[in-house]
Amino acid sequence: MAPDSRPRILVVDDTAENLDVVKGILADHYRLTMTRDGRTALRIAERIEPDLILLDIMMPEMDGYEVLHQLRTHLWGEEIPVIFITALAGEEYEAGGLGLGAVDYITKPIAPGILHARVATQLALRTARRELQLRNQQLQHEHEIIEEIVLRLRDEPAFDDTHLRIAALSPENISGDVVLAATTPEQVQHVLLGDFTGHGLPAAVGAPMISHIFYDDTRRGIPLEETLETLNRVLLDRFPAHIFMAAAAVSIDRIRGRLQCHNWGQPEILLFREGRIDTIPSDRPPVGIVPGNGAPGSAASCRFIPGARIYLRTDGFHEAPSTKGEAFGETRFRALLGRAAAGEIPLRQVVDEVLEHAGERTRLDDMTLVEITL
Repeated sequence: MAPDSRPRILVVDDTAENLDVVKGILADHYRLTMTRDGRTALRIAERIEPDLILLDIMMPEMDGYEVLHQLRTHLWGEEIPVIFITALAGEEYEAGGLGLGAVDYITKPIAPGILHARVATQLALRTARRELQLRNQQLQHEHEIIEEIVLRLRDEPAFDDTHLRIAALSPENISGDVVLAATTPEQVQHVLLGDFTGHGLPAAVGAPMISHIFYDDTRRGIPLEETLETLNRVLLDRFPAHIFMAAAAVSIDRIRGRLQCHNWGQPEILLFREGRIDTIPSDRPPVGIVPGNGAPGSAASCRFIPGARIYLRTDGFHEAPSTKGEAFGETRFRALLGRAAAGEIPLRQVVDEVLEHAGERTRLDDMTLVEITL
């Protein structure tokens, strides 16, 4: 004999005649468990975890309000829907019951059609909630698996953090920002800060491919401007139009005293040296938007001054809003960065002060700040 898979309903009423009425209406469609007092109802509910409880309000010793209150204090009873069935008619009683957490309120005498409809509706909602919960758990599990894969792919042994300091913050475990750094066989250091559109997994899926191309080109001694053109072509070919990457990159030849900067859609690269700030604005659209012409892109050649500091940053800093909608602003950001360049504050404090301004981590876009000392 196949097991009875019909929804299970616990019916609680201190009057036997009322229990018989409910039984006569619902017994052909649901598995019913009956009890005449609140304390017993709680013990039964813990044991069978019913799909729905039909609960009288006026009962001796423990009334329906207290039963519902006790039910909600237990983990197993938090999500069991409760419909009050009572002789207490009136808006204030119904509002009070719903306010305590009941999902519906039916007054006696019971109309069979109303009871059937209300019970069916709540059971359908409970089934939908369970399915949604299971689906969300499945999606979370899949998210965690993909997240782990992406993080492993981004862990690159060739990463060269010589002369680098990095401060970053992301609302999610996986950032849409990516920092790449490596040195060519000719001892030229290449550093790239990329900022994919959006944040989280949709933005981060491109990082492993970008990383592979960058490190492979650097290992083979390919000039940085050619690598950027390759990245531009690959993003155009492989990704949807709405996924692209702003990029700021520098090529540093400390042996020969050469410095080249590339800005594809990032905020201005800042160069602190000799008591002044030089800026390298963007002169190209972000990587993955406009096809190149096959020739290397333009680069700003800067004077190499030992001890000077270069800052690459994403737009999350100056755009960070306060709870009142006020942006952190470029002026405030540069003043704070100047203190970091002078050694007055740690680089991490720049991120912390932006976070304090915003008030909530979830209000922020991904933020990454890279300091390079020449």
